[in-house]
Amino acid sequence: MNGLETAGQLRCLHPDTDIIFLTEAAEYVTEGYRYHAFDFLIKPVSMARLQDVIGRYLEERMKRPADFLNVSVSRSQVQLPLNEIRYLESQKRKIIAHMGRDDTGFYGRLDQLEDLLKDSGFIRCHQSYLVNSRHIRRFAGTLIRLSDGTALPVSRTYMKKIKERSGKDRIGKEEEAL
Repeated sequence: MNGLETAGQLRCLHPDTDIIFLTEAAEYVTEGYRYHAFDFLIKPVSMARLQDVIGRYLEERMKRPADFLNVSVSRSQVQLPLNEIRYLESQKRKIIAHMGRDDTGFYGRLDQLEDLLKDSGFIRCHQSYLVNSRHIRRFAGTLIRLSDGTALPVSRTYMKKIKERSGKDRIGKEEEAL
């Protein structure tokens, strides 16, 4: 398998993987754009060019929101993929991460998680709920309907923020429509 075929397989299996091509054949650079490469290095590569590309990559990577929420569950560190968390629910001192296949409980405070996850698409909709905006399908009245059918309450305090940040301004007149 050549480098372009490898990039194609990588995109299918792990679409969020970053790619920097290193090649002797400059004619493949344009074909490599199909795989959304970060950059292309043509051999021989100078140390200055390599450092520049790696520096730019690291700088851009640091600007991206986190991919995981690191929590402690039964004295073990667990990484919860943010894209799988539909919403976080506060139940007294415990937080429940509601995910596609199962739920994970850990101790924490929702206001701290709100601050930590604000740049990752999570929005506070209620004093007890922090919702992943990627999973919002409908917003009507005082309810949010998620991609899995779950309905979450929206309190007046957070109504405006939900409308602005969720990008879901489809507000129905009847909550039964949910």
